[in-house]
Amino acid sequence: MKALIFSFTSLLLAGTLSAQTHWTDENCYDTSWYDASASTYTIGNAAQLAGVACLVNEGTTFDGKTILLSADIDLNGMLWTPIGNGEETGQTNAEGLPQQAAFQGTLDGQGHTVSNMHIEASAKAGQEYTKSVYLGLVGLMSEDGKVANLNIGGDSHIKFEQIPFAEGEEPDGYVSSSLLYVYAGGVCGAGNAYNCTNSSTLSIQGIEYADATVGGIVGDGEAQDCQNQGAVRATDLYEPDAGGIVGTGAASGCVNYGSVSLTTRGNQGGIVGYGSAYGCTNHGTLSAYADDGYSIYMGGIIGQGTSVINCSNEGLLETDLHSSIYASNMVYAGGLAGIAETVANSYNKGDIAITGGNGNAIVGGIAASVLPTNIRNCYQSASLSIVSTGSFEIFGQYPIAATNDENPISNCYYNADNWTETVETRQEGISAMTTEEMCQPEFASLLSQQAGDVNAELNLPVEAVTWQHNEGNTPTLTQDGMHVVWLCVADGWVPPMNTPTLLNNENQYGKLTANVKYATTGTPIELEAIPAEGYKLDKLTVYGSEGMNGTDYILFEQTDTTPFDMPDERRIYILAEFVDEGTGIGDNAAVSPVEVRTEQGSIAVHAPGARSTDLVSASGRTVTAHGDDCIFQVPQPGLYVVKVLLEDGTTVVRKVLAR
Repeated sequence: MKALIFSFTSLLLAGTLSAQTHWTDENCYDTSWYDASASTYTIGNAAQLAGVACLVNEGTTFDGKTILLSADIDLNGMLWTPIGNGEETGQTNAEGLPQQAAFQGTLDGQGHTVSNMHIEASAKAGQEYTKSVYLGLVGLMSEDGKVANLNIGGDSHIKFEQIPFAEGEEPDGYVSSSLLYVYAGGVCGAGNAYNCTNSSTLSIQGIEYADATVGGIVGDGEAQDCQNQGAVRATDLYEPDAGGIVGTGAASGCVNYGSVSLTTRGNQGGIVGYGSAYGCTNHGTLSAYADDGYSIYMGGIIGQGTSVINCSNEGLLETDLHSSIYASNMVYAGGLAGIAETVANSYNKGDIAITGGNGNAIVGGIAASVLPTNIRNCYQSASLSIVSTGSFEIFGQYPIAATNDENPISNCYYNADNWTETVETRQEGISAMTTEEMCQPEFASLLSQQAGDVNAELNLPVEAVTWQHNEGNTPTLTQDGMHVVWLCVADGWVPPMNTPTLLNNENQYGKLTANVKYATTGTPIELEAIPAEGYKLDKLTVYGSEGMNGTDYILFEQTDTTPFDMPDERRIYILAEFVDEGTGIGDNAAVSPVEVRTEQGSIAVHAPGARSTDLVSASGRTVTAHGDDCIFQVPQPGLYVVKVLLEDGTTVVRKVLAR
C-alpha cells in the first residue's frame, strides 16, 4: 500500500545579477519522486523542491493535486527559479491558446520554512508587446492554485533590475503603458496564499517602460491569515502597486511589520498597494519619494482601492517631496488609505511626516482624498509633522478625510492634542477628543455599539468587530469579529476544505449562500440553500476548524437552513449536500459496486476492478491504495470519505463514520 498525505488549506528569468548556480541546472534538481498518476506528493529537500519548478516550467500543472513539505528546506543561497515562470510551455490550454507555465495545484508547507531563497533576475522591456516576469517561491499560479502553511526565511531575498535598451532599441513614439511588468511576492508573484509568513526582502528596480506589483506575501492575488516581516522596495517604475502583504488584490486577517518604500509614483499601502483589506494590521513604516510631475497614493493599510474594514495602522508614514519643478508632484497620504471607497470600523495611530520643497500634498488622518465613499466609526490619534524647505504647499490637512456632499463621514473621531485645528477640523460627522477622553472605557463602548449600526447601514460583508478598552491607551480591535464562515457544496467526494468560498458556493447540484463572511460568537448565521433542478437539500454539516494545517471536526448537522448562532470557533465550514429529488441518492452511492465496512480502528473497502482507492479524513489528509480489497488503519475516530476510481473512469464515494 502506498501512503500519500493530502491536505487543503512569464517569463524565464532573462538574466541574473551574479554567476551563482541555479537549482534548475542539470544535476541540481530531482524529479524521481514524480508519478503522474498520483494525486498527492510529499517532498522534503531542496533538490525535490527544485524538481517541482522544473516540472511546472516544462508544462506539468499539478492541477487538482497537492504537494506537501515534510521538512524545513535550505536552498543554500543557490539561485532559485520560481515554480511557474510564465513562459510558454509549447502546449495549449483548453481554449487552444499557448499554455503558460503556471502552478495549478496546492503547495502545503505544513508549517515548514524555506530558507536561503535567492532570486536575482533581470529583463529587458519588449519593443512591441508587454513582457511579464513572475518572481517568488511560486511565480505564476492559476486561480485554483494556492500556497498554504509555509514560511519564507529571513535570509532570503528577491531582486530585480531592468536591463536598459541599447542604442536604437527604444520603442518608436510615445508609449503610454509599460512594456515590462514584474509580479513579485515573497511567497508567490501572482496567486493565492493562506497562513504563510515571509521574512525575505524584495527590491524591484525599473528604468523606463517598466511596471510592477510587489507584495511581501503576494504580488497580484489574495492573502489570508499571513504575516510579513520583510522590506518591500519599488523604485523608478511606471505606476507600481506596492504593499506589505499584497501588491494588487485583497488581504484578510494579515499583519505586516516590514517597511514599504516607493520612489517616483504609484500606490503604496502597509497591507495592499491597490485593492481591499479586511481585519488587517500594519506596523511597518511607509516611505515615499515623488518624482517631478508624478503622484503617489499612500496609506497605512491601502494606497488606493475599494474597502478598508476592521483594520488598524500603527506604522509611520513619511514622504519626501523635493521636486526640482515648482508644484509638479503630489502625495496623497492617509493614515489608513490614500484613496478608498469605504473605510469602516478602523483606526490609525501611525504618525504622518511630510517634508518637501516645490511639492504638493493632501493629508488625512484616515484617508487623504476619497471617491464618493463612506467613512464610518473610525478614529485616529496620530500626529502630523510638516517641514517645508521651499515652495511647498499642503492643499488640505484633514483630521479624517477630504469630503464633500457625496463623501459622507459619520461617527469619526480625532485626537485634538495631536492635530492642529484648521478649517478642515470643522467638518460634519467628526468630533475632536482629548487623549484622556480617548483612553476612557466609555469611548471603546461607544465604538462597539456603533459598529453594528455601521455594518447594517453599509451592508458590509463582514461582521462588526468589538472594540477593546486598554488602560491608559486608546481602544484596539479584538479578533471577535474575525471568526471565518466558509461554505462548500458537496461534489461527489469533495471534503469541506477543498475549495471552500466566502458568502456563496455552488456547483451543478445547487448553491449555498450565507449572510456574512465573518461573525462574532453568538451572531445568527443565516443560510440559503438553492437546489439545482431535479435535486433537493439532504443535509447541512457544520464543521469546526483549527485552521488549514489543523483538524476539522463535526459540530452538528441539520436537514434545513434554520439559522444558528456562530459557535466559538475561529473558523467554521458549512457543507451542503444535495441529492436527487426522485431517488434521494447523492454521491452515486446506491448504484455502485463498492462495499465499505468499519471495524475498531480500521476501514475496509471492497471495490472490484478499482484503479485506486483514496481515504480522505475531515482535515483533508489522504491515503491512497490500489487493488480490489483495501484495509485502511485510521488514527482516530471521526468522519472519513472513501473515494474509489473504477475501471470505467467513474468515481464512487462513501462517507464513513469510523470508531
